[in-house]
Amino acid sequence: MSIRQVSGCGLQKDAPYRSVQQLKANVAPSVATAWTPVDAILLQATPATWRMLIEAGWQGNKRCRALCGGEAVSRSLADAILERVSELWNMYGPTETTIWSTVEQVERGSAPINIGRPIANTQVYILDAAGEIAPIGVTRDLHRRAGVAIGYHQRPD
Repeated sequence: MSIRQVSGCGLQKDAPYRSVQQLKANVAPSVATAWTPVDAILLQATPATWRMLIEAGWQGNKRCRALCGGEAVSRSLADAILERVSELWNMYGPTETTIWSTVEQVERGSAPINIGRPIANTQVYILDAAGEIAPIGVTRDLHRRAGVAIGYHQRPD
């Protein structure tokens, strides 16, 4: 995992931090507690990186919006991030596309965190066991071709 320098925030560029201990040892304590990118208004990281920053003492920046994606975000982590930023958005996208396909703003509280609605020019389908479109509101699997161009699925190359 790598934390890249963001808008002069002072984190060492491309430093390979794999644990909170490494982050604390390699980032000056004043940076971990006072890290506030002056002109950054949007910060993006995986849940593992957000957790590592918080455990290292990052206090946040209420001017910033946070994007969280790459793996499921827990309610407790979402609440911890929300204490430090103005907004939190959960982002989801299938591995095949390496992009986001759905988005949902996460609010404080106990509500479950879901993957949200499709972003512009994106269609996603929730299918039942027979491969038919499921009714709105039911919990099922997301169709695996979400966000993947037509013709990509099962191509030989």
